[in-house]
Amino acid sequence: MRRSLHSKTPDRDMLRAYALGTLPARETARVEAALEASSEWRTALDAVKAELALLDALPPVAPPEGLAGRTLAHMRDADAGVAGRRAVWKPAAAFVAIAVVAAAFLVTLVSSDLRQRETRISTLKHFGLAFKMYSGEDRQGLYPPAVWDDGWRPQMPEEYIGEDLAARLSGNYIYLSHAAETPEKARILGRVMSERAETPSDIEADGVRVYRTREAIERFFITDLRLPAGSVAAQSEVPIMIDTFDLVGPGPPRGCFVLYMDGHVAWHDYGSGGPVDALIDELLPLLRGE
Repeated sequence: MRRSLHSKTPDRDMLRAYALGTLPARETARVEAALEASSEWRTALDAVKAELALLDALPPVAPPEGLAGRTLAHMRDADAGVAGRRAVWKPAAAFVAIAVVAAAFLVTLVSSDLRQRETRISTLKHFGLAFKMYSGEDRQGLYPPAVWDDGWRPQMPEEYIGEDLAARLSGNYIYLSHAAETPEKARILGRVMSERAETPSDIEADGVRVYRTREAIERFFITDLRLPAGSVAAQSEVPIMIDTFDLVGPGPPRGCFVLYMDGHVAWHDYGSGGPVDALIDELLPLLRGE
């Protein structure tokens, strides 16, 4: 991914990450600039999307039940007259049989994992669009308030998200109604949320104010409003929704996909620091029912 975007040859690794929605905001902006300027980049992106669609369309593949056992039994019961020759080939044949079974499971696993990742990313991006629509119709540009209902949900009319998207919430996604762009603010917001309290307005604690998310909120925490990129950069650092699939399962939390205010979605490794880690630390006992 280190190739310059001014190169005539498109970077397929970067385009693949862009298509999956896992590219950081800065790299996403660079790719979109290259796509706008180069038809070759656009053609390459179409090809990458087609490849991902083909992989996603693969049907689940499960090996026939008992395939490995039958293969090994057949080898054991083979004609003893060629036992000497088969003694050489048995280990190789067994390896091939096991490799076929393993490959079938691997294809199924990879395809299923890609489908799940795409669904999670797509769900978050759809919510991002719904929040923008909601704030566009609010006189103060506010995002919806959060309400506890078997998880933190956006309190907004279903017409913004539809019945199908609303049904996906059910504890799998956590909506953040306040702009926690720093670890300190994230810890304050997490403490309030862990008490399952409603969060309709700005929060003040320990001399720090955590603002309700709204359009142009970046004016509260960027240092130079004259910089045209300041608004985008600030919004790209404000998480507004995370998923919980890899946080509440068995074992230690792995991380989560995060929707940021500017609309991009990125994977966050738990333990890498920042406001998302601080928020997870506060909410994890609640998420795991402790």
